[in-house]
Amino acid sequence: MHDEQQFVDCRAAASVGARTIVGFGHQFIKALIPPPPEGPESEAAQPGPRIMHLRSPLAFQALRRKMKEEWTPQMVQLMSMDVESLPIIWEADFLYGPRTATGEDTYVLCETNVSSVAPFPDQASEVIARLAMVRLQSRKSTTRGAV
Repeated sequence: MHDEQQFVDCRAAASVGARTIVGFGHQFIKALIPPPPEGPESEAAQPGPRIMHLRSPLAFQALRRKMKEEWTPQMVQLMSMDVESLPIIWEADFLYGPRTATGEDTYVLCETNVSSVAPFPDQASEVIARLAMVRLQSRKSTTRGAV
């Protein structure tokens, strides 16, 4: 594991028939390391700022690729659901895992969330709104066909 445990926060949006990662964020979390002498409520013990990116920084390209091409499809299959059942916006939070023999970062899934998924990159709002419209139009046309 890394000398100081760090938390990587990954925001993802899924749309009808496709998976689109709209942004990545990262934040240094201090909850997993001993508090400073000033105590757990001190400024020094508080997490760092959450830094959001519309696109994945180079450091997170491997994580983005695994999430999009491997983990999300595996999750959908494991849970016997279809892609259209995924929320439009959701997040997956990761901890750094042990480094590989060549020194590359690995990640361990900490949790997924479908509520309290803010902040996300400001530029992602347009993508999220567009995905919501696609879903609404799809459901509207499906409902009309069922009548």
